[in-house]
This record gives sequence, structure tokens and C-alpha cells, in this order.
Amino acid sequence: MERRWGERLLINRNVWVRVPGRPECASCLHDVSLSGAFLAGMPQMPYMTRVWLEVSLPEEEDASCWHEHLIEAFVTRPASEGVGLEWCDFAHPCAVRMMQWLQREGAREVELAPEAQWPRARAS
Repeated sequence: MERRWGERLLINRNVWVRVPGRPECASCLHDVSLSGAFLAGMPQMPYMTRVWLEVSLPEEEDASCWHEHLIEAFVTRPASEGVGLEWCDFAHPCAVRMMQWLQREGAREVELAPEAQWPRARAS
């Protein structure tokens, strides 16, 4: 049963995922809503595991300027193809900005940072 609040937007954006006690890893943010998201290609994680997503977003005033933001969430639906997440804060400001950007651009499936190459090198 689908319990997500509000509209779900497809994004297919690569993000960095931080999980306590595990090395940082890359995953694909498949879709996003006000209440959560789905990460495709994530290894199995137990229900209620706390995670942090690092997402690049364009600045509101200057779309050519991008900054990375952290969104805290927890696993609500472990699945073979990835994990369903719920944001710790409903309508997290970063999720709202991401959705506004997607709607403003009229896109349903986009790469948020087209200039970024994946996988990118991580600073130590």
C-alpha cells in the first residue's frame, strides 16, 4: 500500500549516502516527495535504519551555482531493488527545493547537476 504524502517526482539523481557504521556509498535517488524518497540500488538495510543523503541543489538566485546539502531520513521499506525512505522532517527544505526545481524546469526525470560526472572523486 502506498502511503507517501503528496506528489512523487521522478529524478534519477546520483547521491552519496551516509549510514552510521558503514562506509559512505553512492546510490540513485529514484524519486522524491514531501515525505520521503526511494533509493534504487542500495544494499539491504534494516527497517528504521537512519541515513543521511548528500544532494547537490542549485541556488534559488543563481541556478549555475550548486551546493551540497544533507537530508536525514530513515528506512521505511527495505526492498530487493533498493530502499524506501521517510524524511526525519516532513517537507524538509532541501526536498521542497528539489521538488520546486523539478516542477519549475518542467521535468519529471532529470539530472540535477548536469556538469557533474559520476562517479565523482570524494575528498578524504
